[in-house]
Parts: sequence; structure tokens; C-alpha cells
Amino acid sequence: GNYDFWYESSRLLIRQMKEANKKKEEKIKELKEFISRFSANASKSKQATSRKRALEKIQL
Repeated sequence: GNYDFWYESSRLLIRQMKEANKKKEEKIKELKEFISRFSANASKSKQATSRKRALEKIQL
């Protein structure tokens, strides 16, 4: 009935949200590692700054 449909769709939505958050957390970790490695490197500092801005835009 309606309840079963609602229940399954809400569980699917929750699972999708968790997966999206997990991907965002992995991206945040990757960006932080890049920034910490290359922020002092002259040739990569602009790229590190750019990734820092991208990191600030990501919202969980």
C-alpha cells in the first residue's frame, strides 16, 4: 500500500544522502591533503588556493 511505498522511498532517500555525504567527506579529505602538501610550493600555490576555495564551497 501507500505506507510500504513511502517507507521504501524514504529508506532509499536516506541511503542516497548517506552516500552523497560519504563522497563529499572523501573529497574534503583529498582537498585538505592537497592543500597541506602544496600550499608552500611556489609552482602549486595557486592551485592549492583554488582548491581551498573549492573546499569552502562544499557543504555536508
